[in-house]
Amino acid sequence: MGKDEVIDNILICLAAGGYTLIEDLPQVRKTTLAYCLAKATR
Repeated sequence: MGKDEVIDNILICLAAGGYTLIEDLPQVRKTTLAYCLAKATR
């Protein structure tokens, strides 16, 4: 998806027990990113 830095930051935040807000332009796959991360961290 080309968002390696964003993914790294989200994983660091989740590992630290925090929350994250994904902000970006419309139609850049934020929902897909959140879905994939949710499935990967189950």
